Amino acid sequence: MPNLRDLRVDLKGFTPAEEQFLREHPAGEVVILGDGSRPKKASPEREIRAAFIRHFMLGGCPALPCHEKGVQIEGAWIPDALDLEGCDAPRDLSIHKSHLVERPNLRTAHLRGLYL
Repeated sequence: MPNLRDLRVDLKGFTPAEEQFLREHPAGEVVILGDGSRPKKASPEREIRAAFIRHFMLGGCPALPCHEKGVQIEGAWIPDALDLEGCDAPRDLSIHKSHLVERPNLRTAHLRGLYL
């Protein structure tokens, strides 16, 4: 499993929204981006990339594991396709009041819960 340093390299740094997630996610609460409303356009304060979400849905890493409640995001702009095809994710995925630019691929994915 990659460490947090590897995640940073793979993603070429973090967006401000991803940094907010990293700060707030360990508490296990919903991470509310901006004012929490569904964004109408992209902005760094709202952008969370699909690879970032995938990393946490698959357990995270030893330095920063996924909280037992899973990934809970509100008000995000997700610019690319979330690909969880064939994954076995033991956590919930909750993405509310968010804009997914591309359709997620959830074929044969096993999630504890999915809330879009």
